[in-house]
Amino acid sequence: MKTIYRLACETAVFICLLLFLTSALEEGEISSKVKFPPSSSPSFPRLVMVGTLPDLQEITLCYWFKIHRLKASLHMFSYATTEKDNEILTFLNQQGDFLFNVHGTPMLKVQCPNKIHIGRWHHACHTWSSWKGEATTAVDGFHCEGNATGIAMGATLRQGGLVVLGQDQDTVGGGFDAKQSLEGELSELNLWDTVLNHEQIKHLSKCVHHSERHIYGNIIHWDKTQFRAYDGVVLSPNEICA
Repeated sequence: MKTIYRLACETAVFICLLLFLTSALEEGEISSKVKFPPSSSPSFPRLVMVGTLPDLQEITLCYWFKIHRLKASLHMFSYATTEKDNEILTFLNQQGDFLFNVHGTPMLKVQCPNKIHIGRWHHACHTWSSWKGEATTAVDGFHCEGNATGIAMGATLRQGGLVVLGQDQDTVGGGFDAKQSLEGELSELNLWDTVLNHEQIKHLSKCVHHSERHIYGNIIHWDKTQFRAYDGVVLSPNEICA
């Protein structure tokens, strides 16, 4: 019986977690955190969004993250299309610098004033606007050094791709590399189709109960957008501010 149950869960992969993420988490309830264990082929722990993103000419992507160890590169968010595998990509390198790729252009690499500590929650926000090609990263409410203009100016991020959390896609839904994965935790990831201002970003980075933030993504809403969990991803109640 245990074997049958295990096989059923492995076949469905995501059913219990998906129900927890989409049904149990309503506005005003405790948000979940997602833990990504170490990757090793053929196991690549990840969350995959159900559906796709619309065409986008502006974005703000924000999330809380905790790293368990700082290795070669820790990939948080990957949106890949058939034309561009790095349509949106964010990751942290071994030196603690954030890298932000939009529309496959050269990486925006920034140094942030707040040191990234292993085992501690941090908040990151990435913004981009097609109009001036302005791209920014802020960590714990403070803008990082190296933010730039002219990044994918005039571009449109195309619909039809796939969002993966915790892994870097080299092809849509695949091409994973254990050296390009997240070993750590994510929570309260939201995506907007506009650029949030500094005060809004500062507010999101404050350590308050998530129901008090009152700003939720209109493209990805952490408590409502559906994700499928693969290869040992663990969901549990949020404890960012515990």
